[in-house]
Amino acid sequence: VRETVRFADGLRTLHDQGVRRYLELGPDAVLTGLAQGVLDDPDATGTCAVPALRADRGESACLAAALGRLHAAGAEVSWSTLFAGRGTRTVELPTYAFQHRRFWLDATAPLADLGAAGVGAVTHPLLGASVDLSHTDGFLLTGRLSLDSHAWLADHQVLDTVLVPGAALVELALRAAGETGCELVEELTLAAPLVLPEQGAVPLPAGR
Repeated sequence: VRETVRFADGLRTLHDQGVRRYLELGPDAVLTGLAQGVLDDPDATGTCAVPALRADRGESACLAAALGRLHAAGAEVSWSTLFAGRGTRTVELPTYAFQHRRFWLDATAPLADLGAAGVGAVTHPLLGASVDLSHTDGFLLTGRLSLDSHAWLADHQVLDTVLVPGAALVELALRAAGETGCELVEELTLAAPLVLPEQGAVPLPAGR
């Protein structure tokens, strides 16, 4: 208890002994984040570290997701024991990798006539419309960000949470500045990260 906690050394020792899968038993993913920082080393490839619980998620869903990730990483999970007494059943899924048959629908929302609503269209990958503000001489740029419409955002994750990268926010600021004839953003302070949910979208205002 009185000595230094050699967390990284302990993980590397486990890795040297052939351990590749780690499950954090606790109320959140603090140690999982630390473990991923250690296990991202080139010499520690093929590892999987997942939390059993997350503070902002339901316990049952989070545990099932953790077991699913461990199972995908090669761990043996007794699914019959996990779902005993829940009235569940197994179904066959397509597993042949080269059939290229998809069983998921790509839902796309139809584009409305923005001009009919007094809204101007904006040619930008993250922004969809502009509105002149009646009480000032300003304007408002709006859009919607989601993993369905901007799938590439899923590549930017921090502790399994998708965050809009700072470079994208700078691009939005530059686009808004360009509407006023400005060509430079001297400083941009991010007070909090912009989190994207797994389902649904985040409305995006950006104006002056």
